[in-house]
Amino acid sequence: MKKCFLDFDRTIQELAYPDTNINFLNENCIEFVKKVKEMGYKLVLNTYRADLKNGSLEQAIQSMASFIEFDEITSNKIAPHKFNLYSDQLFIDDEAMGIPLKKAQKILGAKVVDFSKIIDLLNLKYSEINIGDQIWVNKNWNTKTFNNSEPILMAKSKAEWYNAIKEEKPALCISLDYPDEVLYNWFAINDCRGLIPKGYRIPSTPDVNKLIGYLGGPEYAGVKLKATDETVWEECAYLETDERERKNNWGNCSGFNAVPVGLRRPDGWFQGRIFSSNCWVINENYQAKPSVLRLIEGVEAAILENTEQFESQTNFPITQFAFSIRLIKNTQ
Repeated sequence: MKKCFLDFDRTIQELAYPDTNINFLNENCIEFVKKVKEMGYKLVLNTYRADLKNGSLEQAIQSMASFIEFDEITSNKIAPHKFNLYSDQLFIDDEAMGIPLKKAQKILGAKVVDFSKIIDLLNLKYSEINIGDQIWVNKNWNTKTFNNSEPILMAKSKAEWYNAIKEEKPALCISLDYPDEVLYNWFAINDCRGLIPKGYRIPSTPDVNKLIGYLGGPEYAGVKLKATDETVWEECAYLETDERERKNNWGNCSGFNAVPVGLRRPDGWFQGRIFSSNCWVINENYQAKPSVLRLIEGVEAAILENTEQFESQTNFPITQFAFSIRLIKNTQ
């Protein structure tokens, strides 16, 4: 049986015993609880308040009664195991080794459980797909924080975006058409705080070439990687008969499910909205010259462009653009 052992102080709420003001609910806690219940976990309250026998446990339970329903409550706190999303015994506790923590909003200098990051990691875990002998993720990586839970600058206006590029600051922006999709500049990709979770990586050129090769080569790989929902890729309205037949037979057969998020230029303009998908690809031999995997509306091929090929079509360096991130899992 899968169980999620959930602590109370500095986990569900930001403050800690003996503070009796228990109205400071930790951000995204309720969303996390809903998600783990949907995944089949039994929810267990596991707090040292149970050891105190002074009424503080009952106070905590009463404070949560309207929004969290526990399946069990431990009579004494179980020491938290190491944070491991692949375990059937999931401990969400600020004292669990390896658990994502963030700065508390209500307690100066304290850290509390980062539910937003944990939700990101849960979504990642349940989005893995096998394509050949590779394990990819079937959606883009859309975190808004670095691995240490510090927020990545969100540049909304053209001026904010241009300044971030000019000052070489790591930044992200939200797609204008897909509110859950994020585009990252090159400085965010290379920031020392990291934004790729342990066990995964941004694909390299050999990774992408292997993916395309497994799908039969670049000519029709795009068909096999694009999402098939006709409200997403609008090409369906003007496909030729043979193209539509290939789409019907091969469309998204890989499960990759690419959507046309587009890209953002260094001057702040969005480009390719609703008709292109663009993902960062690492050049292992020359970090400063990345590539980009491009899928384009009406084009059946998967296009892997290196720095020179991409820059031949634009007036800006590739490292001043923002693309999506699609992750591949480390298997060694």
